[in-house]
Amino acid sequence: MGYYNNFAPSCKNDNQRRLLKVTLILFALQQKNLGGRGGVNSLLRSTQKNICACFAGTPLENEVRSTLNYFTDRGVVSALEEGNDTNYIMATTQIDVDRIKSIQELVRREKSFDAVIKDNSYDVAEKFKPTDYLKHRLDVQIILPTKFLQTSLTNFQLDVRDVNNTHTL
Repeated sequence: MGYYNNFAPSCKNDNQRRLLKVTLILFALQQKNLGGRGGVNSLLRSTQKNICACFAGTPLENEVRSTLNYFTDRGVVSALEEGNDTNYIMATTQIDVDRIKSIQELVRREKSFDAVIKDNSYDVAEKFKPTDYLKHRLDVQIILPTKFLQTSLTNFQLDVRDVNNTHTL
């Protein structure tokens, strides 16, 4: 019941709520019968074929596949392909894709790429510095994208230090 109560508000109409109930009831029966695949137990599994059979001859019959796809896209149920059929099970983790996208946008606005590079707690710059003999021969400097874009290429100078002398490009 708790699972249904969590996801019933995400249904667009009563027909979707009915289909969700049937899917969850079939899944519960499948769990009670330990997922038996033969005989009568195969009729008590939450497969697309069985869910469609529950609504055969009703106005919902034509909406079953699209509604199950909607539930899968929203993370209400997970779809497992089994031969020529699809078994729908309760999702063990619910991922709210819209919420994840909004959090990503918030983080991008709050902390820019340059700020991450400059922040010593992330230590990003050290990951790109050479660790072998080159660290003694080359002086690697981190150039942030905003600084690079602000400086025209003609004014931009890069020092390349060699063991013998220094060249400016």
